[in-house]
This record gives sequence, C-alpha cells and structure tokens, in this order.
Amino acid sequence: MSTAHATSPNPLLSNNQRHPILKNAALCGVFIAVRNYCFNQPRQAVGGIGVTGESNTGTGSGVYGIGKFGGTGVYGISSSGYAVYANGNAGQTRDKSGFVKAMLYVDPFQPSFAYIQRCYNGITNNSNGDCGFSVVRDFTGWYSIDFGFQVNDRFYSLTLEFDGIVGAVSRPGTNQLQVRLYQSDDPSNRLDSPFWLIIY
Repeated sequence: MSTAHATSPNPLLSNNQRHPILKNAALCGVFIAVRNYCFNQPRQAVGGIGVTGESNTGTGSGVYGIGKFGGTGVYGISSSGYAVYANGNAGQTRDKSGFVKAMLYVDPFQPSFAYIQRCYNGITNNSNGDCGFSVVRDFTGWYSIDFGFQVNDRFYSLTLEFDGIVGAVSRPGTNQLQVRLYQSDDPSNRLDSPFWLIIY
C-alpha cells in the first residue's frame, strides 16, 4: 500500500485563514480540493491503492464524499475490474433507490417461529435471526409480513419455489406486505409454497 504525503504548503493557504479545517496545508495530502482553496497533484499508487481511509469510531466514515449541485459524491470507474466493491453488507437510505432494503426467504412448512429461514435488513444491517421481520400465515397460501419500517412505497420482487403457483403482493399497511399464492390455473385454490421476497 502506498501512502501519500503532503507537498509544500499551498500558496493559496498562505494566510492560513481561508478554511477553518485547513489551518495547516499538510491536511491536503491526496488530491483534495476544499472550496477551491487546496490543491495537490494526484499521486500514483505503486502498491495498488490510491486512497485509503480508516474510521476508528462506530459512527465514523473511512471515506466520505458529498456531491453538490447535481454532482456525484463518490465515483468509480474500471475498465476490467470492479468499479465499486464492498467487502461487507451494503445499505442505503430507506426512501432512495438502487440498493436492497430487505430480503427474506420464507418456508411455510417450518414451525411458525422458523418461517423466516434467511433474511437481510438493509436498514438496520441485520442478517441474524428474523432480521427484525415477522411473518404470519393468515390462511393457506396467505402470509402477512411486517418489516418494522415503511415499505408501502417501495418496489417488490417475489419468486416462488414451487411450480404451478402464482403469487401477488398487496400493501395492507405502511410497514406491512401481504403475499397471496394460488394455483396457476385455479385462482380459487390457495396453495402454500416457500418464497423469496426482495424489497428495493
């Protein structure tokens, strides 16, 4: 890993008064611009890592970017590798789009306390136990799911494990969804099936 060090103080900061964070020009060590007051030349990463950030608090951020006026906070590009790679779970603000907000695999043939076999809560970053979700089997083929956060304004993807069954998703409440499963050629015949449900 290569470590970039600051060059000589930037003349734009000679009065040390332009930005309260940048009292010392050495704080601008890796191609940083803060309100156009601090510039350093980009450094080539000989060891393969261009910028490294580390947080030593539970609420800190190793690297933090803000895009203003329609700009992009953090941008990645790669011709053959990953443009963005996360060695861990990924999360996103609940009302924004692109990342998964919730995932679960439900098996109604298990005891009721074990209906949720696998899950991920993208709001709380929880993939243990029931992830804060609950599933109730109202009738054969009908399941009420409470996510603990608002889901009635999101996008849904339902996949059934058994053939010959179709499903529908409705929104009975702010935090709840209902999954209804039927025989594909007879909607009056409700059937149970394990299923996957993803909330975006």
